[in-house]
Amino acid sequence: MGKTRNVTYTSAILLGTVDFPKITSDHTYGIVFMPAMTTPNFDYEGKLLLNGRSDKYDKEEYVCTSKQINSSATDGKFEKELVHLMPATTYYYRAYVAIGQNVNYSSVATFTTLDPSQEMTISTSDVSALKAVCADMNGIVNVGNLRDVNEDQKYGFIFTDAKQMATAETLTYEWYKEWTANHFETEEDFDKPSQVTTSENMNGRITCNVDDLIPGVTYYCRSFFYWNGKYFYSPDVKTFKTVAPSEIEVGMKSTEKITANSATLNGTVAYTKIGIDRLDCGFMISKDYSNASEFDMNSEEIVPWSERYSYPKAKIFYVETETDKRDFQKTISGLTKETVYYVRPYVELVEVEKKDKDGSIKKEMLYSYGNVEQFKTIK
Repeated sequence: MGKTRNVTYTSAILLGTVDFPKITSDHTYGIVFMPAMTTPNFDYEGKLLLNGRSDKYDKEEYVCTSKQINSSATDGKFEKELVHLMPATTYYYRAYVAIGQNVNYSSVATFTTLDPSQEMTISTSDVSALKAVCADMNGIVNVGNLRDVNEDQKYGFIFTDAKQMATAETLTYEWYKEWTANHFETEEDFDKPSQVTTSENMNGRITCNVDDLIPGVTYYCRSFFYWNGKYFYSPDVKTFKTVAPSEIEVGMKSTEKITANSATLNGTVAYTKIGIDRLDCGFMISKDYSNASEFDMNSEEIVPWSERYSYPKAKIFYVETETDKRDFQKTISGLTKETVYYVRPYVELVEVEKKDKDGSIKKEMLYSYGNVEQFKTIK
């Protein structure tokens, strides 16, 4: 075996012969094949076997696919069409004959599906509508007549915040898979890159909104075209940084309707910089701390205002509200008369994961804070 014909982007017909045994009542024959491994010097002769498989998460993770030949040719000549192959991919294959538990193989041969790159124009443009938790990624994915092919296709953007994947050579799923295979146990771990896709393609121009970004983080992105398991990437990588929590202005607008035991607190936030439809927000309140650094240093002490009787020694409390616009308000009661209160407005942004010193992962909310203001209740 070793000849092919009609090799296309995603299919090929393999030609070969199998010498039938004299007794043919208990035999099957066909081919086994697999895409070329990225691991150098992979042992195809030793591992391209019927039902060959490795589930190891290491350099030799592989699966051999088999196709039985449905041919009644008495001379053993056969041909088999393989479909749904990855374009621009080299495949290794060989014929086999199985007689009971015994399997005999031909030598290993290769073929390569056609490369559609010459028909594609793929590029990445600067992001737009950049906010704290979202951005619009823009690019060109023009694949011409390939769009009309009725096979597994999609286009969009691959992105990551890992500095290790900041270049065109590294920002690929293939590079990430190879890296993890060679770094099974390492402290230098980083997440698999994410992707966002779209079904709208305006003469090759695509835009995808990503709305799960982290504020104040640098990201790297590039556009791609995916076809039958194969990614084709733009040659350029774009870098952008989301709006940081410190860039989102939060402030006290006013404190009104002050009585001996209540007050209405009014806050304001740069709503359009965040990118969240409805914000959870509120006010931190203390009789003991009068500046932002004291609030920051003692932030783990904070408890809900409604639970102040359960935690009488707490020095920072908070009240919650929400808003879908720039301003927010909360009326608080149960205050002490003729007392100075220090108030700091805040807005919740997004929950993020952080690694502790012991390696465990914990979730933590990111906030934007305003300056500390004060008011005094009356008699």
